Amino acid sequence: MAYSQEQIDEKFGLILKDLMNGRSLRQSLQGYKMPSSETFYDWINNDPEKAKQYVRAKEFGLDAIVDEMHEIAADSSDVYVDEFGNKRVDGAAVQKKRLMIDTKKWDLSKKNPRKFGDRIDVTSGDEPIRNPVINLGLLSNKVLEELEAAANKQNKEE
Repeated sequence: MAYSQEQIDEKFGLILKDLMNGRSLRQSLQGYKMPSSETFYDWINNDPEKAKQYVRAKEFGLDAIVDEMHEIAADSSDVYVDEFGNKRVDGAAVQKKRLMIDTKKWDLSKKNPRKFGDRIDVTSGDEPIRNPVINLGLLSNKVLEELEAAANKQNKEE
C-alpha cells in the first residue's frame, strides 16, 4: 500500500510511541492498518531523521522495560489466602515472574550492554587500557638482574 507523507508521519509517530513504551516493533506493526516491517524499514532507511528518532525511541523503550520489571517484582498477585485463612505464596507464579524478569534482563544486557550488562568497566572509561612503558635504561643493574632472574624462573616453571 502506498502511503501519503501525512499517513507515514502519523503511523511512524504511533510506532515510535509504542517503542518508547517498551513494545517491540513486531508488536507495534501488528496493529490495525499498520505497515509491514519491510515498509517501516524502507521509511527509516530513506530518511536519516526518522532513523535517529527510531534509535531514540528504542533507547527510551529499554527504560520502560526496566520499569515493567519493577512492576512485575512488586506485583503481589502471587500471594493468596488458603481455606484456613493463612497467607500463602504461589510458587509457580513466583517462578513465572522470575523467568519474565530474567528474560527481560538478558534482553536488556544484549541490547545495551554498557548500560545493562553484567560487566562494569571501572578502570578505563571505555578507552583502551594502555600498558605502561618502562625505560629499562633508567633501572639499576641490580634491578635488571632481579627482573631477568624472575623472568627465567617463570619460564622454567612453564
